[in-house]
Amino acid sequence: MEVINIKDVIIFLDDQKITFSYKIDNPIKIVTLNETEEEENTVNLKNKMIFNEKYIKDNLQIVANFINGLAITNNINSIYVKDYDLLPTVIKVISPLKSINKLYIIENKELTFEIFEMIMKCKYIKYIDCHSIPLYMLDKLDKKEIVVNSRIQYISTGNFISKNKLFSYSKMFYKDSIMFDKELDETDINDFNLFLKNNNHLKVVDIYNFNLELLNQVLKCLNDNNIANILINIRADSNNAETIKDSLPFFKTINKMYKEQMNITFKIKYSLEYRRKNSLKQVSMNIVTTCCIIVNVLMLCSFGIMEYNNYITKKTTESINNIAQVEIDQTDISEIETEESSENVNHEEPEQEDSQNNASSDSTKNKLTEDYSKLTKINSDTVGWLKVNNTNINYPVVQAEDNDYYLHRGFYKNKTINGWVFMDFRNKKDANNRNTIIYGHNLKNGMMFGSLRNVLNSSWYNNKSNLKITFNTTSKKMTWQIFSTYVIDVTNDYIYTYFANDEDYMNFLTKIKNRSIKDFGINLTASDKILTLSTCQSNGTRRLVVHAKLIN
Repeated sequence: MEVINIKDVIIFLDDQKITFSYKIDNPIKIVTLNETEEEENTVNLKNKMIFNEKYIKDNLQIVANFINGLAITNNINSIYVKDYDLLPTVIKVISPLKSINKLYIIENKELTFEIFEMIMKCKYIKYIDCHSIPLYMLDKLDKKEIVVNSRIQYISTGNFISKNKLFSYSKMFYKDSIMFDKELDETDINDFNLFLKNNNHLKVVDIYNFNLELLNQVLKCLNDNNIANILINIRADSNNAETIKDSLPFFKTINKMYKEQMNITFKIKYSLEYRRKNSLKQVSMNIVTTCCIIVNVLMLCSFGIMEYNNYITKKTTESINNIAQVEIDQTDISEIETEESSENVNHEEPEQEDSQNNASSDSTKNKLTEDYSKLTKINSDTVGWLKVNNTNINYPVVQAEDNDYYLHRGFYKNKTINGWVFMDFRNKKDANNRNTIIYGHNLKNGMMFGSLRNVLNSSWYNNKSNLKITFNTTSKKMTWQIFSTYVIDVTNDYIYTYFANDEDYMNFLTKIKNRSIKDFGINLTASDKILTLSTCQSNGTRRLVVHAKLIN
């Protein structure tokens, strides 16, 4: 009997996607023809099917039919592949399936030419999410009407990148209109040239706060990169209309020159505010007064809409808290009150005594304190409940197919600028991840993650009772100990969900721990699971981050 190492493939189904990944390699017996044992090709588990990879390759049609049935039955159109080496096999399986049109490649590797060629032959794939991809592949896939989202971010301090939200190479590639509002410094010029080299869709350039130097900078970059067929809108307002008027002879000259050479067209577009001001010179004071009243009404309406959203969010939160309450019998209540009183009086006692107190009430603590049967009837996306002491954070947590849906929707899936608290779509619903990530808006009224800013105050983080976060899933109570809090410029290097090995994970833990505004004295190991809370700071230019490790 020959013993070799064959990789097993786990196909996992949940209500949003089908995921392929390798199982940890184990030696598997391969039976020769003169032996009577039969090779086991598949093993059924709850929501899982385990195949050996050789079986899949030898029975592509059977496995494809199986995946197609799962997709149609569960209304799924997305395939997630965790291990890059598994991609060739998965693509062969899904290539003929009309039901599958989205492919998510989880491992942080650049798309290889081999995988690119296989995707080009897929008839039904229309969307790919990957870590990074060479530019020429983006161009080829675009011609085949396949949209690509590259997760690797382009970080720049320049005004051009931030104003146009070009934070990845794929966003640069698909952008069809850009704007400028001030002269370009060296960083902006380099970023603009990089954008032009990567872009394949640019049609319109809007120039605000016009001056000739800015226009010449833009034209030079377009010319240096041989960009043609562009409409340049010069945006005129009260501040620059006279300058633009004085430059009309210049516009006529360059319009003729660039129209012939590069098919670049110039248009002057006057702002509504400028046109209104000039027209108001011809009307009576009564009309002026009426216009002012209308403007004030609009401002009041805008304020009213904002306040209405805040009111609805507050009422929703109160309603959900009432709905989610679980009735606890009197014995349990007594135990909880006794324990809390003890903690308040003796919160600096040794950990050993705390452990004894905890052990005496394990039966109470293990009971879920939220009624998820009621919550999931309201919103099936509910995955748990988050509470941070001495903040307003006490909300059910939801999870969608992407990280955009709940930016502008509430718990009842109603549209609202306040959004809701949500888990990263890459995380497992049971929080069985090395890094579980939860996001929320930093609202000025303190709702959602608006009060997370409390963690930056010494009076808050020096209170030990504040350093334990409660994040429960629908099936398990969990307590997390804060080990790092900080504010950082916009980056995605703390929201990784995949780690190649223990060393990679430990390097990540060391990095985020060293950023903390205070050393909380918490030891971390490769076996630890952590919780990450993330929100905007400084009008979206920075991020406020809290990390905590699971302690029970």
